[in-house]
Amino acid sequence: MRRSLVELHVHLVWATWDRLACLDPGICERVHAAIAAKATALGCQRVTVGGVADHVHVLLTLPATLAVADLVKHLKGNSSHFINATGAMPGLFRWQGSYAALSVSSADRATVQAYLVNQAVHHQQGDVDLELEQVSDPNDEPKPHGGGAPQD
Repeated sequence: MRRSLVELHVHLVWATWDRLACLDPGICERVHAAIAAKATALGCQRVTVGGVADHVHVLLTLPATLAVADLVKHLKGNSSHFINATGAMPGLFRWQGSYAALSVSSADRATVQAYLVNQAVHHQQGDVDLELEQVSDPNDEPKPHGGGAPQD
């Protein structure tokens, strides 16, 4: 083999500080676009971003040159800076310190991507996949989300 073959699909999830539901739909779209742009600039491919008012999901193909921890640091830092610099919300915005990084097989990539794109619907209908919604300790109990729907 003359060159390395790397095809690592990673599903990332992280939440707002104290799980505050502070990302309204207008800012969510802009934050998701900023996250996707930063991921692409870092060499990630096939980037999909979704989420609701208190957390974000990112699915991407990780380049061989980037560690997951460094990627998350850049994505969270860049997006929180974007939110604070635009003045889109009062006060200082920040993400919680923890995150989840889950590997996704090539066969399951389309299913996870569809789940991310339809985050709002899944949360409104209480049809969340708790495995895909993990942000921190998997033993944490899901908390009620708007309308009583479970969330991570």
